[in-house]
Formats: sequence, C-alpha cells, structure tokens
Amino acid sequence: MAGPDVFRVVLHSPLGAASLGVRQSIASTIQRNGVIDTLGHRRLDRLKVARSILALGRHGHTGVMTSSAADLLHWFDSLDPTQKVGSRHHTVPQFYLERWADESGQTRMYSRDTSEFFKRNITRLGVRDFYTIVTIDGELDARMEDMFSHIEGQAAAIFKGLLSSLNPLRVLSEQQATDLAVFICFQMVRGPRHRRELEVMADWYAKTQLSGQVEDEQLRQMMLTPHPNEHIALMGRLAEALFEFVFPRPVAVVFVEGARLFTSDEPVIVNTGGDHVRHHPDCSLTQADIDKRLARERHKKAKRRKDVRRVVHFAPTQPRGVQDAIELVLPISPTAALVYGSISEWDRNIVVAHLNGEEAQEFAQRANNAMCSWALDAVIAHPDDKQFVTTPMPPVQPLMRVCDGTNAAADSANQVPIPLRPARLWRHA
Repeated sequence: MAGPDVFRVVLHSPLGAASLGVRQSIASTIQRNGVIDTLGHRRLDRLKVARSILALGRHGHTGVMTSSAADLLHWFDSLDPTQKVGSRHHTVPQFYLERWADESGQTRMYSRDTSEFFKRNITRLGVRDFYTIVTIDGELDARMEDMFSHIEGQAAAIFKGLLSSLNPLRVLSEQQATDLAVFICFQMVRGPRHRRELEVMADWYAKTQLSGQVEDEQLRQMMLTPHPNEHIALMGRLAEALFEFVFPRPVAVVFVEGARLFTSDEPVIVNTGGDHVRHHPDCSLTQADIDKRLARERHKKAKRRKDVRRVVHFAPTQPRGVQDAIELVLPISPTAALVYGSISEWDRNIVVAHLNGEEAQEFAQRANNAMCSWALDAVIAHPDDKQFVTTPMPPVQPLMRVCDGTNAAADSANQVPIPLRPARLWRHA
C-alpha cells in the first residue's frame, strides 16, 4: 500500500466541507501524537466547543435559543463542569424515549451486538461519560450534556404540541422550525454510530500510515482508536453543515393506525430513494492500472504530466445523502412519525396524514426495516408491542466501505468493527 504522499482520500458525505474537517481531525491526531494502540487525544477548549454548538441555526434565523450568544456563553461558563462527569449521557434524549416506555419507564430493546431481546429502563439507556471531554487544562468537563439538554428542551415542547389531541401544533414559527431542524441535525451526528464510523476511518488512516513499517498480519491484530474528544469537537461543525439541507424542507406528521413504529440509537432515517453511494470514477483502479498511468505520464514532457494518485473512497453503509434525500423520517411515538419532505418553499404549515390498513402497515414496515438495519446496537419498541420480539432482525453489516484494494487497513474498514460500540471517555492517551 502506498504512503500518504501518493494517495488522496475522498470522503463520501452530505456534509460538504465538514468532510475535510473529519480528515484533518484524524490526521492531526495521528501526526501530533504518533500512532499507538490508542491514538493520543487533543485537549479541547471548552468555550470553542460551546460556540460551535451555539452557532448552529443563526444563518438568517433567530438562533438555537432566544438569548444572545454572549448570554448563552455566560450561562455555559456558569455551569459546574464536573456535575455530570461519571453520569449516563443519553445519545437519544430521554424525553423522546419516554414515548416507547410504560408507566414504570420500561422499554423493550433488541441488542444487535448480543442478538438478544430484553426490557430496559430508559434511564439506563444512556452511556456513561459519552459527552465528557478532556479540556486544555487536563480537566474533565461534561457540560456538553447540558448543552444538549437545552436543544432537547426546545424539541420536546414542539413534539408535545405535534402529538396533542386537544391543542395540536399545526403551524411552526420560524423559531420553532429552526429549533426542530437543529434537533434533527444534532441527532444525526451525536450518536454512537457516527462516533464509531469516525473511529473506523481513523483506524484505516493510521494503519495506512504504518503500512510498510509494520507487517500486515500485525496491523490486522491492532485497533487504532482516536479519543472521543475528536468526535465531540466535530459535532457542531457537522450539524451546522447539515442545517441548510434540513431547514428548507416542509414538515408533515404521519399517524399510523393499527401498526407500531420502532426507534433506535440512530432514529433519523434518510430516504435517498436508491443507492446513496456515488463512487469516484477512479475507485475501481487496480495497482496495475495506476502503474500503467504512471508509465504513460513519465513519457510526457514535464509541463504536460498529470498527477497520478490512488483514489481512496470512503462511504458509510447507512444512507447519508441528506442534500439529495427524498425525505427524512423520525418516529416521534409508536404511532406517529415526523417526516421532512424534499427541499422546497413552504409556509411552515404542518401537513397531517392519517394512515390505516395496508398503507399504515406498509409505512411502518419500511420505517422499521430501516431502523433495524441502520441502528448501531439498540432497536427499541414499546413493551406492549407483541410483534417486536418476532421481528426478523437483519445481521450487523460493516459501518463503512472503502475502495482501497486488499490490504490490512482496507480489510479492517470493510468488516463489522469489533467491538461494535464506540469508545467512551478515557483520561490519558
């Protein structure tokens, strides 16, 4: 496998320039700290992370919250950074999961990691220290969880209105439309699957750097993981890049009668209407093909020579083409789903659809199939849903695909990652 001076990486992503941020984050971690079994971490400036979260939604709209940015940063700085260190952080909000729980807070869950069905209280569905960072002072700071709590609070009020039978919310203000889009954008980048995908890419990059210095067999036995700080530092930028593809979409609420909807640890479904991967024209080139191109270029005059490099194409196996998606679907209860349509002008009036019979069954089946296929680990249903435990669950698939020939780095990226779940906080590299 050639070194980094003779290949370039194409990251297939709906996030535009944010893709470069992913690559730069991976590269800077490796170059700064060296490559070891656990990649070193960069300590984070807590206020820079906060600003990246608060910036989202301010592009011509009223912002994530009604207070000024200065007030919000003052509020953030006034919080106790250690209060939620060591606690369970919900990657899917607890207010959201309550719709799938009984009166005692129990929900029914299927683990794709262990292939088991069991009941679990929603308070225990959090992941300890998932959003805790190591700051530039070497301290632990879990205020990111508080930041998400504010974003979730805005969405919770909207969801309650959408599902209300007495005073249903049927027209969104600009602020509500912004708050809802912000919630959706963060939900697509804050979860365990997105972090694990970043780890898979970092593992590939690090092993590529080591290729030729370490035997392939030894590389295959190594797992090279970036610090969770890297994922947390990117979330604001990635969500901001998504916002322009979510906010302009008309919103509908679809109620299904006689059918039940599941949710999961990755609850937003992106419907691209087909194959979401757009391969680079040079993806399929073999090393022999590249050698032929190099030979042809050597016979040309220096001024006419073209740069010949191996193209390495990364793409998630979960559909992510948000900019081209036909629709985005988020179940908001076992009997209702929020649906964002194709990008178009709209007056913020919410379309309401009631499905029953075959239409309801078909909608629920499609949504549930996607939920079961693209969850990282947890697929969730209400305990009263008797059909859930008889639902055939698809096997876990690789999270990423990389077009990079056959080598230790590519082989690792193109298989189901072990362990399946991503890394949590650790204090030292």
